[in-house]
Amino acid sequence: MRSPENSRVAIIGAGAAGIACAVQLHRSGITPLWFEAAHPGGLLFNANLMENYPGFPGGITGAELARLFVIQAEAEGIHPQRLRIERLEYTDGQFRLTAGKQLFTAEIVVLATGTVPRPFLDFPVSPEVMPLVYREIAPLNGVSGKRVAIVGAGDAAFDHALYLALANEVFILNRGIERRCLPLLCERAMTESRIHYRENHHLLRLERSGTGLVLSGKTSNSEWELEVDYLIAAVGREPADSLLTGLAEKREELVQSRALHLIGDLANGRYRQVALAVGDGVRAAMEISAWLT
Repeated sequence: MRSPENSRVAIIGAGAAGIACAVQLHRSGITPLWFEAAHPGGLLFNANLMENYPGFPGGITGAELARLFVIQAEAEGIHPQRLRIERLEYTDGQFRLTAGKQLFTAEIVVLATGTVPRPFLDFPVSPEVMPLVYREIAPLNGVSGKRVAIVGAGDAAFDHALYLALANEVFILNRGIERRCLPLLCERAMTESRIHYRENHHLLRLERSGTGLVLSGKTSNSEWELEVDYLIAAVGREPADSLLTGLAEKREELVQSRALHLIGDLANGRYRQVALAVGDGVRAAMEISAWLT
């Protein structure tokens, strides 16, 4: 293993919260170690239209807002290292962050790792089907003339449908009757001719058919079948907190002492909003700066 790289502060994650924290720290004279396993911007790339983020009357696409966040960080002269931190430990008064054969140490760690998708099928999925099943919409940006099924009935499902319906035919499959989305999103979807909303559609089988998929299942009193090109699961997300397992019983003590900061969607439960994530990042950076100085 290489010799460790040291810093007083490390940030894991470069979504809205991580970027805001990194920028604020840098402006305070603190340049942290900063890591992102995928691409900066996080789940913003899955958002069709952000209408509740201040400063953009009429809204802004998630991808464009993410791009602006990244540009601002780069203008500060900072950017995350493209590394996946696989293990986080705390010994002898410092954190040890492991990525492959690389080791990093820090006095303070900010976890901005966001969320991961929940499992959504009640049955195993064959390897031949998996390439056409997605957990996020970003990989389908730009597709047109396709038939896409979305399993779910929350904000994400309806937001994805509105974006994809610009150039595709979309089917929203709700296994129940309750819609857990903003009324505004539902109203827009219901007026879009290329979006077909179906209640009580419980998916039970998923098979490959040529270049597409055949979905089948049951309603309350009948069976149904649907042929599509792609399937998207939008059935909720849960905190990406696997790194906390390496801290065990030390977690609460580290949070209370401000050595460990949990910010953004990782910590905000149902209140997963970009504005809140940005605020979390700025506040964490201000607390860290005050503590270090």
